[in-house]
Order: sequence, then structure tokens, then C-alpha cells
Amino acid sequence: MPEGTQRCSRTRMVLPLRVWLNEQPGETLRTQLAHTLDISHIGSRLGGLRTELFPGQTISLQRGQNKASFRVIWSKRLAADENQAGIEALDYGKNIWAVELPPSPFAPKESSTRSVTSRFIPLAAQPRMRWG
Repeated sequence: MPEGTQRCSRTRMVLPLRVWLNEQPGETLRTQLAHTLDISHIGSRLGGLRTELFPGQTISLQRGQNKASFRVIWSKRLAADENQAGIEALDYGKNIWAVELPPSPFAPKESSTRSVTSRFIPLAAQPRMRWG
């Protein structure tokens, strides 16, 4: 795939995150606050990073109570203490964003039981018919 080509449509959205930079064995994990610039089912573009990231590096993100691991695809230095990075999820089935995204071929499929139960109307809530 040519460089700069997106595999999945992105949604512009700024969401606050906590970022853990995975270091070498024996080193402590450094953490920092950052935010998304846009998100998709398979990754995100991060902004507000104070530390430069490198392609291939693994990081962990936390949004609320949700946490997942990501791989850095690209990184760009904007200023002395401001960086952006493109990341992709290591576990595509995990959605830490907790927001509704447009359908995507990378999105986890709903099971058929979910769609059936979502259409189920409890008997007490159904209108009663009168015969007679």
C-alpha cells in the first residue's frame, strides 16, 4: 500500500487519553496525557504528545476504564515539545473510544443473537388487541 494511504475512513474527534510508553525490560513505564485528532475502528491519529514516538514502537492507551495496546505507524515532530503519531490497534476487536463510529469493514460484526434480541419487544409492552 502506498505511503499516506488510509485503510479505513476516519472520524474527526478529540478525546482525552492517558498514554503509556512501553520501555525496555527493567525500566519503569512513563505516562503522559494526550488526545486524539481523529479515530477509526483500527487506530487513531494522536496529538499533544510531549515525547517523540517511533514507528514500530508499542504503546498503551487508556480512555476512561478502557485500555488497549497500539503500534506506532508514523510520527511527526511539530515543535520542541509537540508531536503527532499515527497508531493502529494490536487488538482490532477492542474499542476503547466508547463512541459510535460509521460502519467499517474492520468493525467487529454483530452476532445474529444480538440483532434478534434488540428487536424483541417484551409482551407487556406490546399493544393489546381486542377481538369481538
